[in-house]
Amino acid sequence: RSMSLNNLATALGTRFNLTGAQGDLEERIRLLTEALYLRPPGHRDRGSSLINLAKALSSRYDRTGSEHDLGERVRLLTEALRYCPPGHMFHCNALISLANAFGNRYERTSERHDLEEKIQLLQEALSHRPPGHPDHALVLENLRLASRYRYMYHLSRGDYESIPVLSKELDLLRG
Repeated sequence: RSMSLNNLATALGTRFNLTGAQGDLEERIRLLTEALYLRPPGHRDRGSSLINLAKALSSRYDRTGSEHDLGERVRLLTEALRYCPPGHMFHCNALISLANAFGNRYERTSERHDLEEKIQLLQEALSHRPPGHPDHALVLENLRLASRYRYMYHLSRGDYESIPVLSKELDLLRG
């Protein structure tokens, strides 16, 4: 049953992306919540269910700015990392998604801790996306921007030194 709920939620997500119908997104969230309930702690597919629900909440957050959805994303993705350890096929995606959630929260609250979490998660993600990986440049750019924010708004000396290095690597990747 949980697989069927996930499949239906995926179809609703596709339709939402095409039409923007809020009802499709709300139904997707409801189905993914039910699917997660059917995959209790310890279930082998719980990690993917946590990530799927967090992504749906991210879509709703983008539309509504709901602080509750943002907090739930952080909670769900933090739990997902316990089910998707290094080497798991969803580990890096969970890291990047959680980094983005912390980035959204930093934009909302300006709490330095959230920016620090984002940078730490992106550094770890970059170690799983080495040069040559299709996502390497994207993770590197996000890390450079987060480091730049930390330097500009919190005067972090380490960022002052690392930003040119990250920028140079990006320039080399772009050719």
